[in-house]
Amino acid sequence: FGSAINTNVLTTARINQYGDFFRNHFEWAVCENESKWYHTEPQRGNVTYDAADRIYAWCRQNGITMRGHCLYWDDGTYVQSWLKALSTDDFHAAVQSRMESAVAHFKGKFVHWDINNEMVPNHYYEDRLGEAIRVWMFQRAHEIDPNCLLFVNEYGVIDGGYNFNGCVQLVQWLQANGAPVQAIGAQCHMDSGFDRWATIDRFDRLAALGLPIWCTEFDVSEPNEYTRANELEAFYRIAFSHPAVQGILMWGFWQNSIWRSNAWIVNADWSLNEAGRRYES
Repeated sequence: FGSAINTNVLTTARINQYGDFFRNHFEWAVCENESKWYHTEPQRGNVTYDAADRIYAWCRQNGITMRGHCLYWDDGTYVQSWLKALSTDDFHAAVQSRMESAVAHFKGKFVHWDINNEMVPNHYYEDRLGEAIRVWMFQRAHEIDPNCLLFVNEYGVIDGGYNFNGCVQLVQWLQANGAPVQAIGAQCHMDSGFDRWATIDRFDRLAALGLPIWCTEFDVSEPNEYTRANELEAFYRIAFSHPAVQGILMWGFWQNSIWRSNAWIVNADWSLNEAGRRYES
């Protein structure tokens, strides 16, 4: 059980309610943005891991295991403008530099890496460098840190299912071409009223690939906190009971720091809403 984490945990306030809640409710963490490439190298050559390092230090101090998100992001919307402007040769060199720097830096700290986020609907790096770059990303990351579990991380696989077939085909293609894909990250941004049986069926069919599955980015958006609680419980029961699912990480939990609306389990004043109480129970 885990959650995305951000710099709210580093506040210097005497009582850090964000940190207190995190350590009391989660065993795993993943940086929400602080280890993404656009955050660690906003300008060419200006590489900083300061925020991610401080978050890792807090997690280590509190016995929380960290996964890495994400080494690359195949959606061009999130590729830095300086990177897009490079020639093909310089772009390739920058991709290699990111690999050598980030994986080595977090070796022994991040036990998972989402290698190239959302590769099914997106293909920015492949368009620039050819499809072989996808295989190289996994191979080189494994060479640098052979103890780190390497993930394909996708949305629309369990939630909605519209990327399901593409994800299966991607994993099979990567493995056939020598990429050490070792686990599947399913993002699981669920909508209220999600189909329980379809969700079970997708987990079953995804598990046929023979790889561990992690729900890497779970939330459920629902304005009514009591309905939200029911939806949260239904999903956690389905995922927790499935033999292929090894972990579930929320994508935020506090009303004042969460990506999706109507998805929090902790109100702005740190009181639990019904979804939070249900999670605790």
